[in-house]
Amino acid sequence: MQCLTKSQYSEWLRQYQIIEEPYSREEAHRMFRLQFEAPEYARAQSAVVRWLFRTFGKFDGALVVFSDWPLYEPDEMAIITGLRRGHGDRRNLIDAPGHLFGKHEEAEAIGHCYLALLFGWNVYLYLPSGAVTVQFWEGDLVDVWTGDKQLENSIREVAERFHLQIKP
Repeated sequence: MQCLTKSQYSEWLRQYQIIEEPYSREEAHRMFRLQFEAPEYARAQSAVVRWLFRTFGKFDGALVVFSDWPLYEPDEMAIITGLRRGHGDRRNLIDAPGHLFGKHEEAEAIGHCYLALLFGWNVYLYLPSGAVTVQFWEGDLVDVWTGDKQLENSIREVAERFHLQIKP
């Protein structure tokens, strides 16, 4: 894992022609967007994230961007700081909120996403293929953008499998 500053991860997104923060972007409205409730319990949260990653197919890396951590609890920051230090990065999360995972770091990418759900943080997940972008909203909602009909159906099946209410 490599930690990236805002300018570094923005450049990565441009390189792969991926819309940054699609929720607030007009061009993203042309893509299919699915929103569903996040699971209430930690075990279900981690399972949903794992299932979502399975629907994406072969893992070729990912960019996970922490965009908001509203409560800034010391114990939560200790966990994310420890994970970052394990990769040699001593900067604060606010200084380098992007986390770039390589092809062999899928488990870590999954773990970072469900930590975000568990902590109630706001996180974007981007795949280099551009096939899907996911936003985990403060532990309450999951938004998914994709232009792939088959992937859309698979993601909908994940939400239904866990009895998560799909929003209109």
